[in-house]
Amino acid sequence: MADKEVELLHVAAPKWDGDLLRFDMVTAAGHYTPYFKCEMLTLTSSIEASLLMASLAAMREGTRLTVGAPVSGTLLQNINELSRVFSTWFSEYQVMETPEAETYLAASEPTGRVGSFFTGGVDSFYTFIKHQAEITDLIYVHGYDLQLDDYERRHAITEMGRSIAAQAGIRFIEIETDSQKLFTSFGHWGTQSHGIALGVAGRLLAGSVDKIYVPSSFAQEDLMPWGSHPDTDPLLSDERLQFVHDGCEASRVEKIEAIKDSPWPWLISGCAGSGSRVPTTAGSVRNACVP
Repeated sequence: MADKEVELLHVAAPKWDGDLLRFDMVTAAGHYTPYFKCEMLTLTSSIEASLLMASLAAMREGTRLTVGAPVSGTLLQNINELSRVFSTWFSEYQVMETPEAETYLAASEPTGRVGSFFTGGVDSFYTFIKHQAEITDLIYVHGYDLQLDDYERRHAITEMGRSIAAQAGIRFIEIETDSQKLFTSFGHWGTQSHGIALGVAGRLLAGSVDKIYVPSSFAQEDLMPWGSHPDTDPLLSDERLQFVHDGCEASRVEKIEAIKDSPWPWLISGCAGSGSRVPTTAGSVRNACVP
C-alpha cells in the first residue's frame, strides 16, 4: 500500500482514448488507468463497469465511493450484497459503505443475443454445448486467462474461437485489457478478483447482449469461496444485463463426457485454457483437456 490515505474513491465512466476505452481510478494503492479494447463492436462506456471495478478496492481499503453519474440502483444494491458475501468469506474485505449516488431503474433493451465467457477449456466448452441453441456470442478476454505477451497461446485461442464461431454461425467477441494488474492489487486473481473482472468486461457489452453465462470452475459439492461463484455472479446483474453462473451440476469428468459425446466433432481436437497446453494436433478430449 502507498502511504497516501484515500478516504473517498471517485467513480466515473471510462472515456475513449483513440480505440481504447480507458478507466481512471485513484486508490490508496496507486493510480490506475487500465484500458479495454474490442475490434468487433463498440464497447459501452458504462458507469456500472466503473462501479464494479472500484468496488473491490473499496471493500479491501475500506474507502467510500462517490459516483459521478446516475447509476443502476439494482446493480448498486447487488454490489452491496456482494461485499457482504465477500466480508463473510475473506477477513481482509469489509462490507462496502453504500455510496450516495443518483440511481435509476435500468431499462431492459432486448437484443436477442446471449453471450458466454469462453477460454477454450472444459468448463467453457461444456456451457457452450449445454446452451448451444441459445448462445449467440462467445466472449474471450485477452489479458485475463492468458497474459497479453503470451502471443502463441493467444493466437491459438483466437483461431479456435473463430473456427467455432464460423461453424456454429455465432460471433466470437474478443476483448483486450491490461486491467488484471488493478484487480490483483486488491485480491488474489482466482480466489477473489476474477469474477468481478469478468463482470467489468461483461458490463461493457451491455446493449450488445442481454445475458452472459459464466462457466463454473467447480461442481456443486466442491464449491468454496471463489472469485466466480453461484452466490456472487448473479449480483453482477441488473435489468439491462443478466449474469448466470453455469455448470455446477456437472463434475469435470461429466463435462468431458458431454464434450466427447457432443455432435461437434471439432471439439475433440482439444481444449486450451489456463494451465493447459494448446493442442497442435487432433486427439481425444481426455488427452487434450486438462484441469
